[in-house]
Amino acid sequence: MQKPDLIILDIMMPGMDGLEVLKRLKSAAETSGIPVILLTAKVQYEEIIEGYKLGAGYYITKPFTKDQWIHGINILLEEEE
Repeated sequence: MQKPDLIILDIMMPGMDGLEVLKRLKSAAETSGIPVILLTAKVQYEEIIEGYKLGAGYYITKPFTKDQWIHGINILLEEEE
């Protein structure tokens, strides 16, 4: 099975939210090491902290710039090298 280098999760998804997906990814041995960026329109401090506590490597709020996007990806992928 091929694993992704990076996962981008929107927090507000139908069915299961991105925080629950993140929790499951980080609790499974085969996916726990994959870096995750959380993407959301939610900007409450508590939700941002919760995302980091669950293992997100970077958090981007909407609206975002291309530079923010590239910066987050570079941070996470350079840490992996």
